[in-house]
Amino acid sequence: MGGKGKQTTGYRYYMGLHAGVCHGPVDALVEIRGGDTTIWSGSQTASGTIQINAPNAYGGDKREGGVQGALDVMMGEPTQGANAYLQSVIGGLQNAYRGLLTMVFNGGQIAANNPYPKPWAFRVQRATAGWDNNNPWYTAKAQITLSNGAKAMNPAHIVYEVLTNRDWGMGYPAGIIDTVAFQAAADQLYTEGFGLCLLWLRTDTIESFLQLVMDYVGAVLVQSKTTGLFQFNLIRGGYNINTLPVITRDNIIELTSLEAGSITGSTNEIVANWFDPTLKIARVTSVQALGAIQAQGVVVSASKDYPGIASADLAARVAQRDLRAVSVPLKRVKLKLDRSAYAFLPGGLFVLNFPDEQINSMVFRIGDVDYGTLTQGYISVTAIQDVFALPDTTYVVGQSTNWTLPDMTPTASPYSQAMEATYRALYLRMSASDLAALPSNAGYAGMLASRPSGLAVHYDVWTAVSPAAFKYYGDGDFCPTATIQSNINPFDTAITLLAGVDLDVVQVPCAALIDGEIVSVTALDPIGGTATIARGCLDTVPATHAAGARIWFYDDFTGSDKVQYFTGETVQQRALTETTRGGVLPLGSAPNINCTIAGRQAMPYPPAYLQVNGTRWDQLAEISGQLSLAWRERNRLTQQDQLIDNTQGTITPESGTTYTVTLKDGSGTGFLTVTSITGTSWNWTTPDDTHTQVGITVTAVRGGISSWQSQTLPTTTRVGYGLNYGNDYGSA
Repeated sequence: MGGKGKQTTGYRYYMGLHAGVCHGPVDALVEIRGGDTTIWSGSQTASGTIQINAPNAYGGDKREGGVQGALDVMMGEPTQGANAYLQSVIGGLQNAYRGLLTMVFNGGQIAANNPYPKPWAFRVQRATAGWDNNNPWYTAKAQITLSNGAKAMNPAHIVYEVLTNRDWGMGYPAGIIDTVAFQAAADQLYTEGFGLCLLWLRTDTIESFLQLVMDYVGAVLVQSKTTGLFQFNLIRGGYNINTLPVITRDNIIELTSLEAGSITGSTNEIVANWFDPTLKIARVTSVQALGAIQAQGVVVSASKDYPGIASADLAARVAQRDLRAVSVPLKRVKLKLDRSAYAFLPGGLFVLNFPDEQINSMVFRIGDVDYGTLTQGYISVTAIQDVFALPDTTYVVGQSTNWTLPDMTPTASPYSQAMEATYRALYLRMSASDLAALPSNAGYAGMLASRPSGLAVHYDVWTAVSPAAFKYYGDGDFCPTATIQSNINPFDTAITLLAGVDLDVVQVPCAALIDGEIVSVTALDPIGGTATIARGCLDTVPATHAAGARIWFYDDFTGSDKVQYFTGETVQQRALTETTRGGVLPLGSAPNINCTIAGRQAMPYPPAYLQVNGTRWDQLAEISGQLSLAWRERNRLTQQDQLIDNTQGTITPESGTTYTVTLKDGSGTGFLTVTSITGTSWNWTTPDDTHTQVGITVTAVRGGISSWQSQTLPTTTRVGYGLNYGNDYGSA
């Protein structure tokens, strides 16, 4: 077997990495991404070493390589020691990085052909791990699974931990928390499926982060004026108006202001921007106040960012809540009340009866409270008419087109076939001198593979001859293919195609392969699924093909390692699908497409258009009278790249070409072989009367090398010469 020497085409790059992710420990590390590509996924719930094995993540060695190596996951437990790899490469006294989630990549491969590693990102889940003193609060409701499967944290738990964590939080003792109020809020949020996926980068104050959580869920964090405890109160509906405190003229010292909202210019559409961690994409959900749009005659839109919301239904509900607050004309009031309002808290409710302003039993939500001083004798309250309840449902159903992120995982080609290179294929790709110098026992292996999905761009060609290991030899293009709808006979030229793949890239005229027959495609309608073909081209002869036989439009779509092999060698070929994201099918997942070399390129072309007693062989019902054969000659050297079909006239053959005729009886046993026939005909000059059935094969021979295929007449009944005329007859 021939081949070229080794040549450096690029370099793989190796690097040790130490990444700080967040405070630790966390519940689980679930995904690692390099750029836009997932290089590891799973569920690592404790410190330990994981193996990243994504050598083809960025397209393998022929593109930007991939990632392979050991990664130490360090959760940051109180007992965590210094990392051995960091100690070995840096030396000296090493920090153990307790309290932090960090990752150490132990000097593995990070890329190829590109010394700049793609940025790594880590997806983690945390709801109960990493709490102060490792003592999480109310674990039963800490994690909420959203409608799309994303794992989120209960906002009540987020607020509780921010208040009590002594490391990065506010450090309050747990005793200052009104656990009854917090647990009621946690239960309500769990029932609503209202979980948040938030990352606090500490670039803002902790008070701002708490307010962000309040704005998301529609809640207030207050300290009770009677107990001094922190309360986390949700702004929701479902209350009993009869149990609310009532404010009348008797309680009002002064009506400072009363405003009635106007629908003019108010927002009637909210476009919510959120992020779906399951699809790893930013998404948009829009809600509209249709009545307000009709009344205003125009859409007044506002955009809001909800990066902590991770499901479509929750984004729609929150946007609907916020839209209600801005699209409905509400009354706003500022009052000075007597000290009976001492227990009022932001977010609370009261009923206002003020007949002078046509306000009767109207529920208001408290926005701000100024308790003043005892000597002032009044409390200032700012409130707004209540419409802030979170809807249980919304008429917006995610605004989805049912699109999901395509599966980028490469899969094996569903259909494939081996094909040794013909003389024509080599003529198109080799110089005349190289082709002429090619040994007669040499050949080149090829394979045809269909595209497994629209995301597959091409395949990597890997080959081996046992016991040698597989090697990569470049790219191959997926071959357009289809199946034929109905049976076709040897001289049929019109075919109907089914289940076509990539037919739009076929350029006619071109060569195609049906079973073992090469045809010339002279017309193709990829939409209508029809084609016109000329039969028995190059070194093949026309044959019958059953419905469902696969046709390959192989011109320019044959994969090959371009290595010269010799007769008898079996080349194991594998097509490793590569997708648009650079993922490559693992070598072990691709089936072998074995090609045994026969030296096909050196074989003479078979005779064409066989006739028996002046009748084309496929039209022969029986053989009567003396047996006379005729055929047309072919020549691979002078035909070069031309697709001469079976019906065209004789072409002067290669020098030294002769023909061998073999006659077989009804059982398939040969009873007569005549060799060294020259010209385009042969007569059976001394026929016998002992064989009622006869099969005929005509083979071209040159220099002891027989043609790749032969013209063959299936077993046919002979009549005459004293034979039984009652025998059945017909062509098989």
